[in-house]
Formats: sequence, structure tokens, C-alpha cells
Amino acid sequence: MVPGIGRPGGRRLLFLNARPRAAMHAQPSKVVRTPHRVPAGFAARAAVALTMLVASVTLALPRAAGAQEVVRRVVMGGTDQELADRDFRPRVARPAYTASHPRVLVDAAHANFFTVDDRFKPFADLLAADGYVVASNTHLLDAATLAGHDVLVIAGARGGVDDGAADPAFRAPEIAAVVQWVRDGGSLLFVSDEAPFSGSVQALAQALGVDMSGAVTRDTAAAAHEGASSVDLLFTDANGLLGAHPILLGRDASERIHRVETFGGQSLAGPVGAVALLRMSPTAIDVRMPTKQEMDSTIAAARANAVPDASGRVMIRIQPPPSSRKPAAGRAQALAFEVGKGRVVVLGESAALTALLSPVPDGDPRKVGLSVPGTDDQQFALNVMHWLSRLY
Repeated sequence: MVPGIGRPGGRRLLFLNARPRAAMHAQPSKVVRTPHRVPAGFAARAAVALTMLVASVTLALPRAAGAQEVVRRVVMGGTDQELADRDFRPRVARPAYTASHPRVLVDAAHANFFTVDDRFKPFADLLAADGYVVASNTHLLDAATLAGHDVLVIAGARGGVDDGAADPAFRAPEIAAVVQWVRDGGSLLFVSDEAPFSGSVQALAQALGVDMSGAVTRDTAAAAHEGASSVDLLFTDANGLLGAHPILLGRDASERIHRVETFGGQSLAGPVGAVALLRMSPTAIDVRMPTKQEMDSTIAAARANAVPDASGRVMIRIQPPPSSRKPAAGRAQALAFEVGKGRVVVLGESAALTALLSPVPDGDPRKVGLSVPGTDDQQFALNVMHWLSRLY
């Protein structure tokens, strides 16, 4: 999932009301969170990324139109980003914790797109219904911050520029503290969507031995349903894309996972011993977000070859560069593994763990994530937390 890109009718569309993102927080000991918008530069690149998903786009526009005009014609609508589904009500028939209550710390100190106050509130509500104590973190991640907690959740952490690797979300001392805490027996749920999120957390991923593609993973063979975008994926018993792990079995047959749906996101590869919970099929591909230079080159080349009509307008066809696609077979969208005495689950897609409303131009918002009927996403989220909190 990329902020500002919705999924109406199963297709990813960019909604361009993006404004330059606010200045990144200063971090002495406590982080001051500031509004965090999708930067205009990223919005333009995401629009060209859309053309990569739909093969090509043909536009009619003035001869001298700039990149922003091209973007405006590629995209549809003008609504805001995805919001939490406030009508979501968790279903927990058999709460796991009624006597003891594991403590879960959800990070909100790194310009996180997902926090318990907003887009991860449905996830927090689900955990609370299962007996967890959920708290939000606004401090730097160090031994003192992590002490006394059973599970750390990091979701949608961001840096401060378009290409997150240039401004990582986590400082080196924070990464060292998290990894050591896990080695000593802590549990980490680490969630990051494709670029620009993946670039911001790449250093933490690498410290855990995880490779994040940073690209949108597409698979027509695993499309969620007929007519669905091939970035909305199903992992089921029938298609053989569910792995073998206690998370997928649950405590008994009533908690066994048979069908998980994800809504975009990236592919992952884990360290030796990692188990792929959600496996990519042999036909899966990663469609990489274009760099600014690639976007400018694509638009310039399309414009240079266009011939104006009588009104001075030109037809511009934007096509994805061949280098944008890479096989994702053998990779995963969710991993589970151990680090020292600790446990780690990494997901390359965030919406499957929460409940969101995705804007639809001239229509009612589309429900995404835990609110979608006919899936085991809610039980999958619970089972992930059960394993991390050592229920089994």
C-alpha cells in the first residue's frame, strides 16, 4: 500500500491532492510528531508507477504540458488518503488472554503512517479484544523504552524525503537497540509497504537479514477475485501459497488459516531459517517505482515523439521501462523467524492487519483489510500476535 494510492474497483489509482511533507521531527530524546503528507515528487513518480501496473496510458494534453499535468491526466479523483474504518468491530470468539495481558508497544515516533490513534486503530482494537494491553510509543527506541514490553510493532515508519534510503527512519543506535532487544527475547512485528516506506526502513530490515524489494508485487495468477487488480493477492489452501508454520495452524482447527487477502505491498526474502507465511507464486513479479530521472525521461521521450493535432494538443503514450519489472517467484509477502531468543514477523503489506476505507472517485469508499468478508485476515492477525507473544 502506498499513501495516496487507492484501490477502487480493484485498481490502484493515485489521488493527487498531495502536499509537500512537513519537516521531519527533531529527535533529542522524545519525538515530536508533525503532519506527514505524501510529497509532490513522490506523487508524480507514483502516477508513472501506475502506468507500469496497467501496461501503458495514452493522454491528450497541451504540447507544453509539464510532468504535473501528465500526472493529473493519469490519475483520477482528488480525495484524501485512506482512513481507518471507524465502523470496524473486532470478532474475537475466544480471547487468548483473560488472566495475563501481554504488553504491546506500537511505534508512533518515526512519522509512522500507521498508528493506534489513526489507521492502526482497528488493529489495536482487535488486540485489546484479545486481551493485550496496547500502548503508543513516541520516544526513541532504546533499552529503556522497550523494557517491560512483550511485542514491539513497527508499521509504516518513514524518513523525511522522497527516496527514504537517503533519510532513514531509524538511527543506528535505535536499530542496534531493537535487534539486541529481540536477541534477548523480545518479539517484533515489522510491517512496511513498498517505496517510499521500504527505503526508510531498509537499514533495519538489513540488520534483521530481510531483503525488501521496494516494488509493488503483482500476480495475475493470484488475483483476489475476478476483475480485481493483480496487486490484490490471495493466499489460500487451494492455490498453495500458504506456508507451513504454527501461525497458520493456530491453537486448533477453528483458528487455522485458509484464506488471506493482501492489498498491494512488496515482496520479501528472509534470512536462513525464515518461514514464508505468504508465498509468492511462480508468476509473481515486482514492479519497481520509477526514479525521478526515469519519470522525467519517460515523459520527455513520449512528448518528443508526439505530433500536435489541429488544436495544438498531442497524444502522449507513457509505457513502463523494461527494467521496471523483476520476477518475484520464490519470495514472500510475510515471513516468520527467530533471532537469538526472540521472534520476528515481517510483512510487506500493511492493510491486511487493519481496516481501512479506500477513497473511490464519485463513489462510496471501498473497505480494505480486516473489514473485507470471506477472508481469514482477522484470525491471521491474531495468530501472528499469538506466536509473537508466545501463546504457542
